[in-house]
Amino acid sequence: MANRNYNSDNGRESRESYRKSLPKPLWRRIISWLFLAIFLVLLSGVGLFAYYAKDAPNISRAQLQSGGSTALYNTDGKFLLSLGSEKRIYAKDNSDMQLLKDAIVSVEDKRFYKDKLGIDPIRIVGSMLTNAKSQSVSAGGSTITQQLVKLTVFS
Repeated sequence: MANRNYNSDNGRESRESYRKSLPKPLWRRIISWLFLAIFLVLLSGVGLFAYYAKDAPNISRAQLQSGGSTALYNTDGKFLLSLGSEKRIYAKDNSDMQLLKDAIVSVEDKRFYKDKLGIDPIRIVGSMLTNAKSQSVSAGGSTITQQLVKLTVFS
């Protein structure tokens, strides 16, 4: 028994060195590789998000309020008609609107005031699980911020 670690007290190999010399069970190796793969996917997802987020456009109030109907006036300045399907009337921001804001946030995005980056990882994972369970796209994971960017910049 050459080249073995022996305990000087009793001439036997120590239990710790014996356990370290044994190969890890297969299930432990599979779980280790699975966690490593999940970590790498998450890391690449964060990197991809950061890559695209650095070039994200700034959205102005004028862009948010664009897209309404077009009003036509005669030469005297008298209103004739409006063209377009979207007839919007913009409300002024005051304390009376807070109830409406709270209602929209409670239905659309409960964690709206907590997410600083405009993404909600809990909602995204929840929608992924729901969609996987139903085997179709039945739930979305976008936040109010993501919906706003999609509707003002990409449509």
